[in-house]
Parts: sequence; structure tokens; C-alpha cells
Amino acid sequence: MPTDTLAAIALTRDLAADLDFGGVPTADAHDALRRVIKGGVATGTQLNAVAGVLISAGRLQRTVQQAARAAGSDATLLATVHLIVEAMAALIVPRKVIDEVQRCVEEEDGRVRDSASEEVRRTRARVVTLANRVRGVLRGYPGEVTEVNGRLALAVAKADAGSISKVGGVV
Repeated sequence: MPTDTLAAIALTRDLAADLDFGGVPTADAHDALRRVIKGGVATGTQLNAVAGVLISAGRLQRTVQQAARAAGSDATLLATVHLIVEAMAALIVPRKVIDEVQRCVEEEDGRVRDSASEEVRRTRARVVTLANRVRGVLRGYPGEVTEVNGRLALAVAKADAGSISKVGGVV
């Protein structure tokens, strides 16, 4: 059996370490990193996934460190788990990244908060202003202003000779 597998078994069986990897959004985090490496922008959901992976890594690091302390002076047990203990000791979990993602991105839906930056706040305010202006223009036409798939639209009656001339074209 590989040495790292024996180390993980010793951590869980002999030192009662809970090495839980469940629920870690690694696929979304991987997609975020791949996108950013290519010069793209990660989505809020992807950023939450990165933060989730970092939080899980920090938790795993603390668990392994506690287990190593629990081994005390048992040289045989320490020799068995040393690979994982050393790997976890070398792990650097950037708490600032986690804190920034949690400050800027809604955990529930991955939406970037208005408070993330002044630029986001200004841009969102500008979008609202422009959407209201478009609504105002659309209200000047016959029909109901509505939103379809996130876009403003003008619901009009079935096209006939009278409605075409009121709208000024075919809708």
C-alpha cells in the first residue's frame, strides 16, 4: 500500500482525525483558476468555490496538526504520518483571499455585492438609471413595459395595420 495511503489510514484510525473532503467545490474552483489563468474573470460562484476550497484546506491543516500533537512521542506513529504532516505544515492558506471573497460575494447566490467596491456601486447605480430611462422611453409607446429574461420589452397587441403605424415599425 502507498505510504501516503498508510499515513491517511493512521491519521483516521490511530489518531481519530476526521479527514472530511465532502462538499468541497473543487470543480468550480478549478474552473475559476483556469479562467483567471487565461486572463478571464471568475464569477461570484466560482470565487465562493475558491474560498470554500481554501477554508477546507485550512480545516484539514488544523486537523492534521492536532492529530500530530496527539501522537505525542510515538515515533512509529509519527514516522507513519510524517508525509501528510509535512505537506500540511507547508500549506499556506491565504486568509486575506477568503476574507475578501466573503466580503464581496454573496454566499447564497454568488452575486457580487454593491459594497465590493465603489466602482461596482457606481456601475450598478448607472445601470438602474439607464434602465429607468429606457422604461420611460418605452412608456411613450402603446403596450405594456415588461421584463423578459432580464431585458426590458414592450408587450404589444398582435400586429395589424393600426398598431404598425403607432409603434413606427413591425415589432
